[in-house]
Amino acid sequence: MKRLQVRQAGAARNGSSGAAHSGAAGPIAGPEAAVPAAVLLPADCTLREIGALHQCLRGAAHELPLDGSAVRRIDTAGVQLLVAFMRERKAANRAVRWQAASSALSQTVLSLGLSAALNLPVA
Repeated sequence: MKRLQVRQAGAARNGSSGAAHSGAAGPIAGPEAAVPAAVLLPADCTLREIGALHQCLRGAAHELPLDGSAVRRIDTAGVQLLVAFMRERKAANRAVRWQAASSALSQTVLSLGLSAALNLPVA
């Protein structure tokens, strides 16, 4: 079973200090700034790979940005898990925000009519 990746939001993927960051709209906070962890959804959010995602989401104790930028495949089981997670968080008065969403994730959620249920911004 694959492990779910949790990474620092905005952390450099190549291990650099971020000095050569391109496309930044403004100044970048220094390393002393607290950056919330983000859950990086796996590329394959299907029934076969959903177990690790489920365990990670259930263990979340505070505001949790979700990063769906790596999602390439998602089926109804993956979407159902995300909807259940969002409902649980809402019932507990805990906010969930999206850091990013891939086109595959966005299109699947949109085609199922669940953008509002997932609070997923529609591009």
